[in-house]
Amino acid sequence: MTSQLLVEMPAEGAARLLTLSLLEQLPQYVSATSLPAPQHASRYAAGYGATVRRLRASLALYADALGEGIPRKARRRLRALQQAAERLYRADVQLAWCARHAPAPGHAESVGMVGDGARASMWLCDRIARRRERARRLLQAAQSDTRPLRRIAKRLGVYTTAVRLDSVTTQHSFARLTSDQIIAVAGKLAAAMRSVHAEGGDAALSDALRSAEYLVYLLDPLRAYADVEEPSERLRQLLALLERLDRAAIVGRAIVRSGRRVAAAHTGEVLSAAMWPAPKTASAETSATNGKAPVSSADLTRGFLVMAEALHDEIAHALLELDAAWPAHAVDQLMTDIGGVATRLRR
Repeated sequence: MTSQLLVEMPAEGAARLLTLSLLEQLPQYVSATSLPAPQHASRYAAGYGATVRRLRASLALYADALGEGIPRKARRRLRALQQAAERLYRADVQLAWCARHAPAPGHAESVGMVGDGARASMWLCDRIARRRERARRLLQAAQSDTRPLRRIAKRLGVYTTAVRLDSVTTQHSFARLTSDQIIAVAGKLAAAMRSVHAEGGDAALSDALRSAEYLVYLLDPLRAYADVEEPSERLRQLLALLERLDRAAIVGRAIVRSGRRVAAAHTGEVLSAAMWPAPKTASAETSATNGKAPVSSADLTRGFLVMAEALHDEIAHALLELDAAWPAHAVDQLMTDIGGVATRLRR
């Protein structure tokens, strides 16, 4: 369906057609997490998660048009699917980063991180790999019940057929609905980017990332519409930098969480030793890593600091790149151009 046809349709009919098109994309990913090659499973699982995320965003963006067409139970099911897919995606991102910083067997000199940092990376790799397997099984279980998705498709399909056969025109067009949402989301993105530039931080980055994604979703159905392609491409460039920072933040959360757990375990060991003195030969240790000698809590804590410093350098470089490519005036210009798209949709 062309962009021109979409913008001329009633909001209800166009929103339902777009939602149905996303639902139709999901079956191609259903068996992805059971593929034998992990790299293929990760890629397909990422595609599945992106589609579910976009589907849920569409339900939010077009909520007024969709009305009661989506049952609450089905919405909860979609939220569970997205959470399961996101859990697997986060594990893949964390595992890929740790693998890059953990030495390959017999090739410790080939990576930049050595000593405590390398040992901590290997330790974390082992645990994230197990976490990823649990996430994969959880996603498979969440995918196994397709009834809520079929229920959504049935309801939307019936409504779409009714719109095609009914001669009654609705009060609002899809163009007007999209225009209103573009203006609202662009304002949120501009505010979030100001926070990213001013103070950084995980929360501001998450807000900017979500708003940029939502704007991409809103503009994508209009890609053949006049003067949309160029600002849409610039928006995708901004989104790519925000996604890069988000991946770093995902890794950072794994390091912080692991550091807290090891610190808590170390505190417990110290307190226990204070109450029940152990022989000098029985040192407090954690589990073995990759078949190597056990690593102490102190070793891991030092290693996590090395990992945090390495990640700090990556985040600092990405923020510098973001500041250079997207200073405040560039963001303002992009929002102005996207606002122009919203204005033209109202004509």
